[in-house]
Amino acid sequence: MKKITILFLLSVLIGGLSNGFGQEKIFFSAIPTDSTNLNIYSMNIDGSNQQILFNDDYNRYHPDITNDKSKLVYVRNNNTEQAICKSNIDGSNEETVWTFPDYVSGEVLIDYMDVSNDFSNIIMELYSSIANRNSDIYKLDIATSTLTNLTNSDNYYKEMGVHYSPDNTKIAYGYTPSGWYAIPVYIYIMDADGSNQIQLTSDGSTQQYYPVFSPDGTKILYTNWEFSGHPMRIMNIDGSNDHAINMSSGDNLVRMAVFNPDGTKIIGIRPNETGSLVICDTSGIVERNIPLGNFDSYREILWTSTNVTFNATITIPDTILSISQTVELPITTSTLNTSDNIISYQFNLAYDSTKLQYSNYSLTGTIASGGTATVNNSTPGQLQISYMTSTPLSGAGAILKLQFNPLLMGSSDLTITDFLYNTDTITNIDNGLVTVIGEYGDVDANTHIQAYDAALALQYSVSLDPLPTLDPLPWENFRTIMANVDGVDTVTANDASLILQYSAGLISTFPVEGGTKFLQNPIADITITQVNNELVFTTTGELFGLNISAHSTPGIVLSNPQIMNNGMLSAQNISANNYRIGLCSAYPVAENSEIVRIPFTSTENGIITFNMIVNKEQLTKSIEIVNEATGIPGASDTEHSRSVEGCNIFPNPSNGKVYVNSLTPVKIKVFNILGEQIISTDNGKSNFISVSEKGIYLFEISDGVSTIYKKVVVH
Repeated sequence: MKKITILFLLSVLIGGLSNGFGQEKIFFSAIPTDSTNLNIYSMNIDGSNQQILFNDDYNRYHPDITNDKSKLVYVRNNNTEQAICKSNIDGSNEETVWTFPDYVSGEVLIDYMDVSNDFSNIIMELYSSIANRNSDIYKLDIATSTLTNLTNSDNYYKEMGVHYSPDNTKIAYGYTPSGWYAIPVYIYIMDADGSNQIQLTSDGSTQQYYPVFSPDGTKILYTNWEFSGHPMRIMNIDGSNDHAINMSSGDNLVRMAVFNPDGTKIIGIRPNETGSLVICDTSGIVERNIPLGNFDSYREILWTSTNVTFNATITIPDTILSISQTVELPITTSTLNTSDNIISYQFNLAYDSTKLQYSNYSLTGTIASGGTATVNNSTPGQLQISYMTSTPLSGAGAILKLQFNPLLMGSSDLTITDFLYNTDTITNIDNGLVTVIGEYGDVDANTHIQAYDAALALQYSVSLDPLPTLDPLPWENFRTIMANVDGVDTVTANDASLILQYSAGLISTFPVEGGTKFLQNPIADITITQVNNELVFTTTGELFGLNISAHSTPGIVLSNPQIMNNGMLSAQNISANNYRIGLCSAYPVAENSEIVRIPFTSTENGIITFNMIVNKEQLTKSIEIVNEATGIPGASDTEHSRSVEGCNIFPNPSNGKVYVNSLTPVKIKVFNILGEQIISTDNGKSNFISVSEKGIYLFEISDGVSTIYKKVVVH
């Protein structure tokens, strides 16, 4: 006869509402008629939605559940391996807990097992399928993989079922001293370490096996195999008040039963031709029969609550809309399975009623189209939403669409709270933001796109505060969206140029709207040269917008810029902590023309780095400053006339290892392209300098009398 293991996980009392993630579920191991593999299945308590949890060549059986009710624990084996594994309740994320050492197929098998509440130990019956079929009860320490024999028996015998007490201090088991499945079999109890073994039953004419503790630990339920029937029996844990519970009717015999979570009901297996479950109260009065289907014999039942972590995510997308648009916002869900049995949801949604006005909802085109929704919008800025259906939701996508009319430019958070699928709270919520804008380019939101809007955008691009009363920095999201008309990163001088072009009628749409510019993808570049104590910026290509920000070596001070092209609109933000310039034009600047000159003063040589946005492209350029007052050529490849005696630097270019040799001890400082000192050495005649990153570096070498500067390239 084939051996079938069945595990029942029932989360609420039989007859209670099925609530999705804590719903009544049945898990069982079975060999289907068209296979030889023993596998674990799940189904709803009414027998519907039967699913296989694993689909490979392993046998899986003896399922149990962890104390937090979130993981299945079971035996997995094939011809080469026998192991105890665990997985999520749906069979996903399987992992090995313990592998049986030196396993030889069929020689020693894990028969019965039970998991401690804290998942620190597993007790199991190991028996030999050869020779005299001896078996013992072992305890597995999960953390150390240590296996300890608790019974240490000799000769013929068989333990039939093992079960931890709720507090894990006792173990109940069936035991026969007479041989393989011989009569009698008695119920025993022992301490969790295998000591103090006590026989509880004494009827020598039956097989008494598969004992289980009641949830409160005061009673033991067990199967009493009589050849005239299989009445279940219940007794106190000391063996007193032992009496029968008649769950059988005629040939429909019931065996192997367990308590429900609160100990008020019992569920057992009726192994007739098709197999069924019998649910009764503790006196044996049958309340329900549940067909199982075409399986062979059955073993091990566990009726317990489940606590399956459901990883659904509810999302509202961020949305940008014109003030003249009506928007339909989808509320979406991650994947739901039919087995989740989601037949309802409800939640609250908060929004800014000064920016948005709720108008309607729709289920059309959603995965919830077959149900009915109710939306209560009696409180401004609050929606209370409820939904129900008779068919479980399945799939991923929108579960509801909410329609809003914009009232005022600005941003409104959409915040979901108290979301329930059936009766389970969903905490993975990605709330959304709706931004209501006017026309792109209308930065001041006066319904007109003017040169003034270009000036506002240009000032904003250099971190000035162009609207300190109306919208102080940082601007509201809607205003930066209207100003960012090229759709690239943040607001730049290029946006100001586009707005200026629009105000002059040179373009009719903006790139962010999918329109065409006056010139398609204009390409430009900037060259920087030093002329005396000025830095001259010259353009090549077709320049419309330019942002400049500067970082210099200490000792170099940049003065106010001189704008050389009178046809460009400019904005400046220059202070002790800022050096930013913005320039834009409605027309491309003439090729090779000077754009701006930046005067500077310096007390020593150094490097200035300019971060620029040229039209839409970000560029970084550095220039090595020559101190005109002293004539020191700084980072040029020539040395000052007051040379350091016998100084030699090699190799240059370098791979990062630079040697500096001199006839006199020297002190060396190394600066990066940002003007930051990164290395300083003590006096020495032979110096080894290691630079890890590629780039251009300025070496300052001094012997206390003379100083030279050398540009070194690391590649």
